[in-house]
Amino acid sequence: MLCSRGDGRGAEDGMHFADELAQRVSGGLGPVCVGLDPVWERLPESVRRAAGGQGAGPAARGGAMGEFGCAVVGAVAGRVPAVKVQSGCFERYGSAGVAAMERVMGQARDAGLLVILDAKRGDIGVTAEHYAAAMFEGQSPADAVTVSPYLGMDTLEPFVSRSGRGVFVLVRTSNAGSGWLQGEELSAGGTVAHAVARGVAQLGAQPGRIGASGLSCVGAVVGATKAAEAESLRLAMPAQVFLVPGYGAQGGTAQDVQRMVRPQRTGAHDAGVLVTASRSVIYAYEGADVGGGGGAGEWWVAGSGAGRSGAAERRGHGRGRLLRGRRVRRPRAGAGRQHVGQSSMRGPEGVTLPASLERVARWALLEGGPSGGIPALVVHPGLTAGGGRAPVVVWMHGRTVNKELDTGRYLRLARAGVATVAIDLPGHGQRASHGHLRQPEHTLELLERAVEEVDRVIEALHDPWWERQAGARFDVERMAIGGMSAGGMVTLRRLCDDHPFVCAAVESAAGDLGMLYASGGLGASAGLGPQEAQPRLDRLDPMLHVGRWRPVPLLALHSEADRVVPIACVRGFVERVRQRAGPDAAVEVRLHTWPQTGAPEEHAGFGRVAAEAKGEFVGFVTRWLGVG
Repeated sequence: MLCSRGDGRGAEDGMHFADELAQRVSGGLGPVCVGLDPVWERLPESVRRAAGGQGAGPAARGGAMGEFGCAVVGAVAGRVPAVKVQSGCFERYGSAGVAAMERVMGQARDAGLLVILDAKRGDIGVTAEHYAAAMFEGQSPADAVTVSPYLGMDTLEPFVSRSGRGVFVLVRTSNAGSGWLQGEELSAGGTVAHAVARGVAQLGAQPGRIGASGLSCVGAVVGATKAAEAESLRLAMPAQVFLVPGYGAQGGTAQDVQRMVRPQRTGAHDAGVLVTASRSVIYAYEGADVGGGGGAGEWWVAGSGAGRSGAAERRGHGRGRLLRGRRVRRPRAGAGRQHVGQSSMRGPEGVTLPASLERVARWALLEGGPSGGIPALVVHPGLTAGGGRAPVVVWMHGRTVNKELDTGRYLRLARAGVATVAIDLPGHGQRASHGHLRQPEHTLELLERAVEEVDRVIEALHDPWWERQAGARFDVERMAIGGMSAGGMVTLRRLCDDHPFVCAAVESAAGDLGMLYASGGLGASAGLGPQEAQPRLDRLDPMLHVGRWRPVPLLALHSEADRVVPIACVRGFVERVRQRAGPDAAVEVRLHTWPQTGAPEEHAGFGRVAAEAKGEFVGFVTRWLGVG
């Protein structure tokens, strides 16, 4: 099974899985791993019905597994350090199931979770090499894998030799029949499990395999239901992380787990246990009314929050804000009501959001713009915190992707107390009627329309009626803007005119569109000639308008190896912005780069440093918005 995708940060080369795990736990997360073992018959009725019910074929069922898995990932992101994906639950549905599994694993990595692939691989020679390469090389999203030792410890070397990756060796598993072999007494003393444990300890003690945490990247699977043997197994494996299945539904208890911790621990981070809870977590909704008449995904996508539309009207603004030479109008009473507000719009067809957004997200349709209404996803911490007024980030995605892509970012901001209004660019997401704008030769037209539409978003945020409909209140005195790739280019251009933003952050964005066009971007490689491109470049290129830049804090994140937007296309622009800021130390202008990220084309998403990039983004924005 080939796992070819992974856009987030995990225990890549140069990292150490056990240290990564310890770091997450020391940061406040519990040593808990959620097991993703979805079974068709136990999926929510609405999900099965949307996939075709009992008549659904393998492809539809595989897709449903992916939707369910991604929803669980969204629900647990930021609450646990890791997820364990059971490959067999997906592989049974063929290529569609494998694709769904890769999607789930990729989303988990995007959300900053470590991903353990529960595949229990084991073979000899070159076959073991192939298995290890499939899981760990290229863009594989697996940070760790479970393996079987019963063909010999030497057969595990291809897995453990991958620098930084984690391996969990089956030692004493939680299933009832495991004692037939693992519990067999040996004439030399101990059991088969103890013999395997000694081999695991030796394998995990090789140079470079014990990290700064004192834990080895070679761990062991020891079931919570086998606690009677836990203490002797721990003595045999003092540096191993125990991956502990069998907790909850299979009968394992906290007392059982306590017997497995390392005696020399200094805290939860180096206790050497990672407890797996699967069915008790992913089917926790069973017994609730989740199978009603709603569409697929309504059991985890909420944000509707009936009764919240009566939030108190925001304070009036006696003054407008200058926007590109004109004031933002305060809409007259009732103006645009057929276009604005969560109640006027459902989510995109077939799109499901993570359960962790359940109580903080709303769909919205903002009025105006040359392409009609602007679909938006509003994520607001005040939806669950008594309707408080929150600072807000206006966020725009890149070309060919949609606003629902980046839920991990929105969750991080919400947890920091910051709202997000993420909008679909013209021609993207729910705006398919202008789908030609997804083509590279129409990128400049896309950027031009999007720059104009930023004002519509700002107007909506100032509209008391829209606030009441969304059930969310915004502190428009603390408003930031940002975007990825094309969305970042829109951001930089819009900041070259009068604006209300406190700060801005962009990712993989060009500030010098002329240079990008000359390098073959912005449709040049697709046949957009200079005569057609130049008038729009003159209007849109931030480098040509930077003289009107009002100094505001700016963060630009970029890969030095970006093959879509060469780093030179942003480095020169950032330097010009620094010059505009002058000696004013109160205005931070920063270009943060990585030599390589592992992302496709080294472009947006940031591959293995995605979690770090999101952390930089959220830290910068919250600091300048005065949060925390």
